[in-house]
Amino acid sequence: MAYLTYAEYQQRGGARSEAEFAALEMRAAKLIDALTHGRVREETPVREAVRQAALALVAAMDADGDHAGREVISMDNDGVSVAYAAGDTQAGRWARIAREYLRGEVTAAGVALTYAGVDA
Repeated sequence: MAYLTYAEYQQRGGARSEAEFAALEMRAAKLIDALTHGRVREETPVREAVRQAALALVAAMDADGDHAGREVISMDNDGVSVAYAAGDTQAGRWARIAREYLRGEVTAAGVALTYAGVDA
């Protein structure tokens, strides 16, 4: 399910083509679905917090370009050695961005959208 339409994206200042937006929005929706454990997938209308999270994620993913996932910090061709960043990764930043918007949001039953089902 799309959480943000192309028209909404354009109204809020988005400048990418519709095809570029669709790819970014799909990635953003998948992250939102993973963080909410699918709790918002079938909600209609899309709640504003989810729409805002999708917009922020699309912007962040667009700014980060095609360097998604683990960031390579060093590479050695002959010895085939690759070192990855241990700290902040793009995927981690994207998850934090989404959580900022989803924090405090609950289902009709009062369950936090990002609740993983484990009590600490």
